[in-house]
Amino acid sequence: MELVNKKILHIESFPDTPLIDTSTEIALNLKDKNNVNFFWCGYDLPWKDWELSIFKKILGFSFEKKVSIIENILRSKKVNIIDKIHLSEKKQNYIYKWANNYNKKKNLKKFLYKENNVYVNLGISVESSLLSIYKNYNFKKNDFIIKKSLISSAIVFNRSLEAIKRIKPSSVITFNNRFAISRPIIEAAKLCKVNVIRHEVGSSEKKYELFYDDVHNVNSRCKVIYNYWNNTSKKTRLKNAVNFFKMPYKNKNKINTGSGKIKSFSKNQSKTIQLPKNKKIVTFFTSSNYEYEAISADFSFLARSIDFKDQITALNSLVSIVNKFKNYLLVIRVHPSFKNSDFENSFWEKYESNNIKLIKSESKINSFDLMKKSDYVVTYGSTLAIHAAYNNIPSITLRKHVFSCSKILIEPKNKRDLYKILRKKNFKNTKIKCLPYGNYIMSFGKKFKYFKRDIIFKGYINGIMVNNFGTFVNFVLSLFYPLIRFYKKNEFD
Repeated sequence: MELVNKKILHIESFPDTPLIDTSTEIALNLKDKNNVNFFWCGYDLPWKDWELSIFKKILGFSFEKKVSIIENILRSKKVNIIDKIHLSEKKQNYIYKWANNYNKKKNLKKFLYKENNVYVNLGISVESSLLSIYKNYNFKKNDFIIKKSLISSAIVFNRSLEAIKRIKPSSVITFNNRFAISRPIIEAAKLCKVNVIRHEVGSSEKKYELFYDDVHNVNSRCKVIYNYWNNTSKKTRLKNAVNFFKMPYKNKNKINTGSGKIKSFSKNQSKTIQLPKNKKIVTFFTSSNYEYEAISADFSFLARSIDFKDQITALNSLVSIVNKFKNYLLVIRVHPSFKNSDFENSFWEKYESNNIKLIKSESKINSFDLMKKSDYVVTYGSTLAIHAAYNNIPSITLRKHVFSCSKILIEPKNKRDLYKILRKKNFKNTKIKCLPYGNYIMSFGKKFKYFKRDIIFKGYINGIMVNNFGTFVNFVLSLFYPLIRFYKKNEFD
């Protein structure tokens, strides 16, 4: 989609690097051929996904100063900056009354905000944000935090609505659509029937990506994976793909997560596992699903059957099937994000038996070693599904995956179908068909032109330092810059 001669409105609520920096990059890229407007709506909120500690504030850290620097850069480049929007006292009272109407008996995922006789689901994005922060559902015991989050979400929604009505843009550009203070921006644009473009981190910290559909739309993402494959030279795409699948087994077990980060398992997952050779090994890798908690009240849009409507139900279905086979061993590998959670703690009483082996989230057993020793790999959206398929291990996913359209993953329709699949002996070779996915994860996104990340000072836009550290901290860091840069010289080069 080419943006030329359009009226564009950037609305941002996250000041973190590289989120607002990415929005600034996009605005600078588009300004010459479009009417570009920028609105920072993350100010004066009672609750935010990001907070500075009191200690940092004493040292002079300030997101407000960072935003001010960015606005000055944009203003100097002829980007129209929208001033703060102040909601009426009547609107504020309405928001507070709505949020205070929430109580523990109500389903937060379905707690709707009413605007112009239209209901908008803001509760579900609040749940997603709090899940991401607390890593469990304990936050539901704290009505005060939930209500403050709901108020912030509704304020962002109304500010965005007002900005859109003022500017009347053809497109709104903003961040990921799942958080308490970012989803409301998209909901406001939808209510005004304005096209939304979302930005996200690319395959590395040097890149960003634009999504013209929901970031979590698995069907759209799958098409994009093949677009990258078709538009990349044969030599480059093969190199990218092979490097992706080799990464967990070299360079100290590093893996590209597909979100701009290279993760290392060298310290946390360094042990191999011994499994009985006289049994068929079925391994279920649990996965964090916080991002999907924010786009639907359940997983019905991803699950093919009520038997797999969510991860717990899917796991229960798998357990009941494996228990029917005498010579099968089910290994459940708990995702690190579930450490000390109710989700993990309930496993031990519920599942442990002679034909079920549980591996805790804190275990040092290497997931890729476990995968290679499995006869079947079962997942619920995990990237390991593709790694298994690449290694010609039957890879069963119990919900739609971002690479479902490739047909390399085995997707049972229900419990009965899953039972038949686990009894099957012959499976197709899937290695070559995995390559487009590997190429995509290693290469997707556009390179930054104006924004340059820095290992110490966060980053620069057009040569101007942009961070939230403050004058004193930046001065102290500058004294150690040469030394740290020497030890980390390749990280951002």
